[in-house]
Amino acid sequence: MFFLISSSASAKLVMPNNNELLDVVDCPRSFNRTSFPNDFIWGTAASAYQYEGHANQSCRGPSIWDTFTEDFPERIADGSTGQQGIDFYNRYEASQNGQIGITLNARWYEPYSNSTDDINATQRTHDFNLGWFMNPITYGHYPDSMRDLLQDRLPNFSTEDSASLNGSYDFLGLNYYTAYYAGNANASDPEHRERDGVPIGPQAGAKWQYIYPEGMQNILNYINATYQHPIIYITENGYGEAIGTDKSPKETQVDLERIKYHCDHLMNVRASMDDGVQVKGYFAWSFANNFEFADGYTIGFGLMYVNLTSDFEREKKLSSWWFSSFLSAKLDDPPLNFKRLRIA
Repeated sequence: MFFLISSSASAKLVMPNNNELLDVVDCPRSFNRTSFPNDFIWGTAASAYQYEGHANQSCRGPSIWDTFTEDFPERIADGSTGQQGIDFYNRYEASQNGQIGITLNARWYEPYSNSTDDINATQRTHDFNLGWFMNPITYGHYPDSMRDLLQDRLPNFSTEDSASLNGSYDFLGLNYYTAYYAGNANASDPEHRERDGVPIGPQAGAKWQYIYPEGMQNILNYINATYQHPIIYITENGYGEAIGTDKSPKETQVDLERIKYHCDHLMNVRASMDDGVQVKGYFAWSFANNFEFADGYTIGFGLMYVNLTSDFEREKKLSSWWFSSFLSAKLDDPPLNFKRLRIA
């Protein structure tokens, strides 16, 4: 589900340090809404379980995550569940007109070294992540590398199934957050977080997330070249910050790292479009902080802060202001300058 930015948002922007000018991020002043086509779609992303809560209302029934979080609370960072989410179910009514597509989580992988073994391992890693799903719906069969390794453990498609799968989607939704190194290894997991003790990029608040904006352009170009030039929507992309007791809600609203993350990744989206990739929309993860599965409420990706102990009161973060300003530019407007913002 996509939640589009609305100018009627009622949450109040409250920032610290009255009348202080704040340097925001190094985002080029000429880079804004006008850098993208007029029909490019913008918004923020949402997820039913992470947002809505209320598994037993309206005949919904429990999902796997409802059962998992209730039976194994110790597996969630703060022992929380998505039972309440952020109470989106009772606070928003949505309607949609859609196409049939598939949304996949994808990381970009760089070879751990220039050796042939590591380069081949990197391709296998792509095959076992994206290719596992994209190959069947594009070509009607699994990647050769999967077949070579799994052999008869990998199902075979009938001629009829293969034909019906081939080209069976209208668009690809891509969730991109991070990148890793990939290398040849005897272990079952070929991913590496570091090379020679140096990570592929700065680590965000989420321990699994390393910031690698160029991976966005790389994965888009890879998909375009490998899977017959599909229409793509960036259905999730965002920065996870650690939410602890050492920061007040107002301090978490000054989220400069998130602004830079979105700016840098959007520049790489634009670069991939210049390369000929058919990217038609971008949905930031996420509209608001919410239940982040195994991380519970200890990691926040939202452009909005949600007070879970005070009737789900929402307050804008600086990134929300920036994103709204970014989108407010019209095609005939002069470039906007986001270098400095006045905090009221």
